[in-house]
Amino acid sequence: MKFTMTGSQWVGLGVLLSLLIFAVLGMMFSPFSISQQDLNAVLDSPSAVHWLGTDHFGRSMLARMAHAVGLSFALGVLCVVTSSLLGTALGFGLCGVVKRSIIS
Repeated sequence: MKFTMTGSQWVGLGVLLSLLIFAVLGMMFSPFSISQQDLNAVLDSPSAVHWLGTDHFGRSMLARMAHAVGLSFALGVLCVVTSSLLGTALGFGLCGVVKRSIIS
């Protein structure tokens, strides 16, 4: 069976890849920490220094969004791996119980 992707699947893949690239590059190249405060730049609008502006504590919104997207991806992967391991273990356990009940 040949696997082909539809147009909406390509769009979804593009969105996911662009978010992943944003998270990785934003964390690597942002000169600001997610917790670094600049009280002189409270609620600044987007500028050359803070591309997406700052929040009410003067923290860079670009750095905070990049870290948030990265955290979301990491938590998604953690949930998938955990549920896969748990489901596989339970499946093999139930398979053993069923085999023992059939044999005996």
